[in-house]
Amino acid sequence: MATCLTAANAQASQAKPDHIGVYLFYQKGCCGSCSDMEKYVGDALNQYYANELSSGMITYQVVDPKKDPSLASKYNVKDWALKLVVTRNGQESVVDVPEVWMYVGNKDATMTTVKNAIDKQLGK
Repeated sequence: MATCLTAANAQASQAKPDHIGVYLFYQKGCCGSCSDMEKYVGDALNQYYANELSSGMITYQVVDPKKDPSLASKYNVKDWALKLVVTRNGQESVVDVPEVWMYVGNKDATMTTVKNAIDKQLGK
């Protein structure tokens, strides 16, 4: 699902989001690297966004696309992906974070990539 960057979208991206859903898609049991990714993303969220997690402003969901094909289809995922579903003023936009997969096995780089992607949406 592509999102066009228009003047309206650029303005909306400056507003603080009402909610950020962090979705990690992968097939459970496929490999240790994906399981590590699940842990590293969770660790990043807990370390950097504990308050936002506890308030529900940020949520985290691990999704097996084979077991939840409707959600995978909604976000155009076939196998694995990290998506930020950002809601501002009732409008949902989807941000792909494909660069996180370059750092499989590198906890620090994965956590930094997740933090940078979320901070960008928070305007930090």
